[in-house]
Amino acid sequence: IQEGELWEQSANEVHRFPTGRHLLEAGRLDVLKAVQHHGGPESVAKRLGLQSPRRAHRHWDDIMVAAKEVCEFVSSRKAQFELSHNTYRMPTHQELRDAGRNDLRYGVQQHGSRALASILGFRVNARGRKPGS
Repeated sequence: IQEGELWEQSANEVHRFPTGRHLLEAGRLDVLKAVQHHGGPESVAKRLGLQSPRRAHRHWDDIMVAAKEVCEFVSSRKAQFELSHNTYRMPTHQELRDAGRNDLRYGVQQHGSRALASILGFRVNARGRKPGS
């Protein structure tokens, strides 16, 4: 497996080991079986010095943690979320799901798109729909 083949990393992110679902979606059943044989994703991630695919218990309880992660997500995909110069919009739940970020989608659900958008100075669309939908 080539470094970065199974996970994305922006400049300020730490490598996070892929989940079983990500391995399946990448067509790497061989790697998934090997990971399971060696104790599962958390165990293998620890051995490789990578972050576990699971978040710490109660990770999303703090709204500022969620805001930071939304900001990092949007920053890594500026063209997709920039409405005009330095004006960004919140990602929709579907966009987070499509990007494989169900963890972040959960964080957004915990605190609400409007609350996070207010903290970040982002725009939020009616009922979470992206522009033109």
